[in-house]
Amino acid sequence: MARFPQGTEPVRNPVGSAPGLRADMGATVLFVLPGVPVEMEAIFTETIAPLIADMVGQSVFCQRSLFVEDIFESRLAPLIDMVMNENAGVYIKSHPMRSENKPHLELHFTICSDQKNNPSEKLGKAAKEITTLIESSGGRVVVEP
Repeated sequence: MARFPQGTEPVRNPVGSAPGLRADMGATVLFVLPGVPVEMEAIFTETIAPLIADMVGQSVFCQRSLFVEDIFESRLAPLIDMVMNENAGVYIKSHPMRSENKPHLELHFTICSDQKNNPSEKLGKAAKEITTLIESSGGRVVVEP
């Protein structure tokens, strides 16, 4: 049905005639799939999903958020650094939000870790620690960890 560029290989389509295409580009694997949804899904399920699972193993990505008021981002930054230093692998990013007359921020907590290391629990621990620090600094967490 088509010519494949040099260095690529066809990917079997279990439900149709149009194959997918695989190209290994250094450490990146690129797939090109046919546009018919049922065919695209079948190729993804049979070929791509197992490859992704093999590559990431037991690693997972976890995330959670807190909304914070009454503390400015400049005052919050050293608290964030302190909590990240005490919680290896946890990344915290502050996002100021529009508010009429007082500071309002969203904090995103993320971690990528092996499932057996309980990454969700690590995020919960970091969220509780920063909640305590925010409250002792005069701020307020409006969505509890």
